[in-house]
Amino acid sequence: MNNFDQQPTKEDLLNEYSQLHDEYFKFKNEVNYLLKSKTWKISSFLMSLFSIVFGFFSNFKYKWSRLSQSYNYLRNPEYYEIKPEEREKGIKILNFILGKNDINVDFNKSFDLLFNYFHSPLEKKYFLSVLMKLNILLDSNSIQRGKIEILSDLKKSKTNQKRNTILFVSSVFPSHLHGGGLRVQNFIKVLSKRNNIILYTYLDQEEQYAYLEKIRSFCEDVYIFRNMNEFKNSNHVDSVIKKHKVSVIHYEWIDSIPNFKKRNSILQIFTYMEAVSLRILMNLKNQIPFSFSWLKTLILYIVNLESEICQTIDFNSRIAVTQKDAQFFYNLYPYQNYQVLNHGITLEEFTIEDKEFEIHTIVFVGNFNHTPNTEAILFFFNKIWEAIKLQFPDIKLIIVGPNPELVSHHIIDKNISFMGSVPDVRPYIQKAQVCIAPLISGAGLRGKVIEYAALKRTFVATSIAVTDLDFIDEKDFYLADSPEAFAKRLIELLNDTEKCKKFGESAYSSVIKKYDTSVLIEHLENYYSILDNESN
Repeated sequence: MNNFDQQPTKEDLLNEYSQLHDEYFKFKNEVNYLLKSKTWKISSFLMSLFSIVFGFFSNFKYKWSRLSQSYNYLRNPEYYEIKPEEREKGIKILNFILGKNDINVDFNKSFDLLFNYFHSPLEKKYFLSVLMKLNILLDSNSIQRGKIEILSDLKKSKTNQKRNTILFVSSVFPSHLHGGGLRVQNFIKVLSKRNNIILYTYLDQEEQYAYLEKIRSFCEDVYIFRNMNEFKNSNHVDSVIKKHKVSVIHYEWIDSIPNFKKRNSILQIFTYMEAVSLRILMNLKNQIPFSFSWLKTLILYIVNLESEICQTIDFNSRIAVTQKDAQFFYNLYPYQNYQVLNHGITLEEFTIEDKEFEIHTIVFVGNFNHTPNTEAILFFFNKIWEAIKLQFPDIKLIIVGPNPELVSHHIIDKNISFMGSVPDVRPYIQKAQVCIAPLISGAGLRGKVIEYAALKRTFVATSIAVTDLDFIDEKDFYLADSPEAFAKRLIELLNDTEKCKKFGESAYSSVIKKYDTSVLIEHLENYYSILDNESN
């Protein structure tokens, strides 16, 4: 739309506002990054600053002139009124996305309170546009139903697997600092043996630089972005595709989706590293309906659901890491296929000399930037820890993982050690007589328990922590959901070193059979061939 000779639609105005908003923050971030740089010379600094300022204001002036033309429309109170048909449709959508998941509330009241939550009329309109996109869940009854496919169960393709050039677009830097990041790192490492790998990623933490050379060793080329707005640029991706003749693209996490566009002859695959909307839904169920926190969580649920369903429809494939996650999306939108491919570990990296564990030592591994890990260790400390200390005064708890400052101030105990981010997690796991995974929230797959088992360490875990994993309760590990049961099982293992060793050996056998990344990649490469055949 080049001008506003006719009244602009809501979408026109919202897009203009959103673009202007993004331009401002892009400008702000670029200037801040430039000012923080420690290596610039005054001449290059001034030239760079001029380029940024000129580029922003020329674009800003153009966009502002377009917005100015719509000023009269934006001042019109009628523009912001929610029409009766929009309200009716919105209530039906809430009924579906909540009622389908056993949240039965007054949906009329829910709709009205949702829109009273926003102070800005434009924010209300923007949120309404997001909610309306979910109408696709209601309007698809005539579309052929899809299915859930387990990649390990697919028949072997008769076509010889070709050497692909695979682009990973990842909004989290691939490293062991993050569970999903470790998955991407492992996949890149194994895929690089038979394919050319290109990495396009966002890097926002200084400590990630330590792992940059490792990931470069597996890649033909690596594109690093320190600015999220720059990372979310499909034109940059187009340039990479053209340069390297990419044949497969993996998009990891929701923040990678803005880089997607329809591209003929390229397989484009999105990974639900975690069903974020499912995790938020689980939190919603534990909150008081219509409370401020409940409304805020409901808004997050709707926004993420729109991203995870509506924005992934045109991908060639959508891979979930658990059947539970895939089933959640299928229940809401069963008109496309969902594939399942678990996490794994690079078994060769975990084939190291076994060491004797330290008696009465417990280990937990997790990145505390991920809320479920924070909630898990606080649950353990507040509900279980004292019962363990009562039985074992010399007990030690070693907590390993990045961002410990997000939780350590809540946990003060001389028997508990926070190790923070470490270059190698394996020696710490090997110290454990028993490992723990006391997760009480979240979706996706828990790589930590696979790592525990790969080093022959048994563990006590909640149901959420072992969702879709083939470890056997009372053979490989102990399952416990209540604080009382968790403490009882943990005490039992701490009192029985032979059982710890026996369970650990059994869990290790399960890892070898099911969770070696090399085996998972064989299933993935076979799937590439199947998709190739379907497209030809």
